[in-house]
Parts: sequence; structure tokens; C-alpha cells
Amino acid sequence: MLQAKIFYRKLEALFASIEDSAPTETLLGEVARGLTETFAEGLGIANAALYRNKEGGFDLVRAWDGQASGAWSRRLEPDSSLVHLITEHPLRIVTAGAIAPAALAPADTGRDVAWLAVGEGPDFLLAFGLVPGWKRETLDFYLNALRNDLEQRLLNAWHQHRLAEARQVQLSLLPAKLPTLPGYEFAAHSLPAEDVGGDFYDFIPVDEYVLSVAVGDASGHGFGAALQVRDVVTGLRMGIASDLKMARTVEKLNSVIARSSLTTRFVSLFYCELDRQGYLFYVNAGHPSPYHLGAGGSIQRLKVRGLVLGPKPDARYERGYTMLDNGDLLIIPSDGILERLDPEGREFGDVALEPLLLSRKWTSAREALEGIWEAAVEHGERAPWADDATLVVLRRTADPHWR
Repeated sequence: MLQAKIFYRKLEALFASIEDSAPTETLLGEVARGLTETFAEGLGIANAALYRNKEGGFDLVRAWDGQASGAWSRRLEPDSSLVHLITEHPLRIVTAGAIAPAALAPADTGRDVAWLAVGEGPDFLLAFGLVPGWKRETLDFYLNALRNDLEQRLLNAWHQHRLAEARQVQLSLLPAKLPTLPGYEFAAHSLPAEDVGGDFYDFIPVDEYVLSVAVGDASGHGFGAALQVRDVVTGLRMGIASDLKMARTVEKLNSVIARSSLTTRFVSLFYCELDRQGYLFYVNAGHPSPYHLGAGGSIQRLKVRGLVLGPKPDARYERGYTMLDNGDLLIIPSDGILERLDPEGREFGDVALEPLLLSRKWTSAREALEGIWEAAVEHGERAPWADDATLVVLRRTADPHWR
């Protein structure tokens, strides 16, 4: 009898020889081929075939003859007795004569076949023609072990595919470059704590004199958070394109999120519009209040704040206002920055950020962003980020072209 240790070692070697990014059909085909070549004697396998689900039946993809010749049916019809039998259980050994010959194609008669269903539906069938003297207990044990391994690998591949999709969605939403608006300079950086996070920022031109800035945080991580971010950014852009007032835009966006299928999620959002004269109007939906750092050294938090988006569909939002003078900075962090902990459990925003803002005289938005970011990293003693971290900085500069 084939020893389990040898089987698993050879099976791992077989999987290791197949590229991780190989499509499912390629993976299953290589497994079928490998089993006929590697385990023919130990498992009693003579040949193999791979079938793909099509309209409820199964079409032959490829066959591997191994030690014995013999054609496989090119099509298993959905209403055939064989398909009904082998799709009732993920592993089914059908012995010769178990099904009436009239229900089978000629190639299916006269041999014992082990059928392994893989995927939802199932999506594929692996078929192994057996030589006389095969052992049911041996086949049950090792083919079920193979099926479990395959299903786990296919599930992991599906998760990796979803992560890649989410990562692509997230990257597509972040601005490719910083905006230009006379009288201002900008800096921004976002870092997910995991492969895909829920933080985002965006710069959306309103007209040649006004630019909107959005910074937000969708709860959770992964594909759901990425989709929620997409909805928020798309909603903001549509609201701006429709010339809606900013509070009304945020209220409509909140209503859409509250009705979405992702009902367990919520989004914090700081949204502002600034013009070339220094006027800044904003709506804050549950986001950490930004810091207004005056050129002379003063510091204040923007006070107007409302509920996060999502939990209350009829929430109302108030517009706030501040004026940015030449040299002023607006610091817009996400809670991943503010809540970063030092070894004693103290948050960066509670004990370190405001003293840093008061003591530094940054001469550019980029210099301010790099100084704050590095200070947050050091506050956590360069440990991995526990949450997504995003920071946007804008600085008011003199504009000799304004008329």
C-alpha cells in the first residue's frame, strides 16, 4: 500500500512544479497528468481525463492515457445517469456495469472510474480510469486528501484574485499626481496596514478657481472596503459635476451608503472646497478634525463635525468655514496616524502631534508631511502600522497672479 508520507511528499512536489498563478484548468490538468505518471502503480490509476462544466453537462478538456489506452466520452450530457450519480458526491467510484450501458457512451463501458468533482457546481470533473485490483479504501483516502488540498488551493487563489482586484480598485481611485491651484501647494500619502485598506484621498477640480479635497476612511479592509471607497469617490465626483451644494452632496452620499448591501460598514469623510483667495468651506462626516496651523504659530482644530456616513440614512450635515492666510497649513490625518501607539499605549495624536506642530516651522507642504509621517513612525518605534494611515497637507502661498 502507498505510504501516506510518500504520497504527501510527492503531491507537494507536484504542486510546487505548477505556477501559483496558473489558471484552474491548467492546475487540474497538471494534477491529472501528474497522478497518472507518479501514482499509477500505488493507486491503481491507468489513465485520466479532465472535464469542464458546460450548460450542466461536461465537455472533455483533455485526456492522459498513461499505461492503458482507450477513449473518453467527449461529452457527458446533463440528463445522463452518470452525471446525476457523480455530481451527488465529490468523490464517486463508478464500477463497470453499475450504470446501464444505454445510459453511457461506448467509451464509458467496461472499466471502473473514480470521479472527483472540483469547485462549485461542480466546475470540473477529474476522472481516473482504474486498473484491476484497485483498493477502495486506498482510493477513498488519497483522492479525498487530494480533493481537500485542491479545494484549499483554489480557495486561496480566489482570495488572492479578489485581493488583486481590490488593490487595483484602490490604486485606480488615488490621484496619479498632485493637483495645481495657484496660491497653494499640496502633499499626500496613504499606506494600507494590510494588502488592501479603506483609507482614501482625492482632489477634484470644481472650476479654475476652486479645488475640492476629500480624505476618508471606510471601515474594514479588503474588497468590501475598496468597493465602498469607490462608491464614495464616485458619488463625490458626480455631486460636484451636478453643481450640488457640498452639504447636500454629502447627505445624498450618506443616503446611498446607508441603503447599500454593505450595511455593516461606515465611512468617515472630510470634504472641503478651497479657492485661490484662501476661503475654505468644509463638511466633516465623522472624520478626525483637521489641524489649522497658522503661519505665526497658532493651532486650532476645525470644529464643525457630523455623523459618519452610513448608520443614519437621514443624517444632516452642516458646512464649516475657515480662512487660510499666506503660510498657513491644513493638516488632514486619518485615525491611523492619530491612533498610532507608542510602547506605553499612548496615541500619537494625544501626546506628540500638537507639540510637533507648534514647534516646527515647515516651509512647504511636502516638508510638513514628511516631518509628521516620520514622527508617527518613530512614535510607534517603527513597528508595523496597526491601521491604514493617510495624511494630506495643503499650504497657502502668495499668489501674485490673483486678480
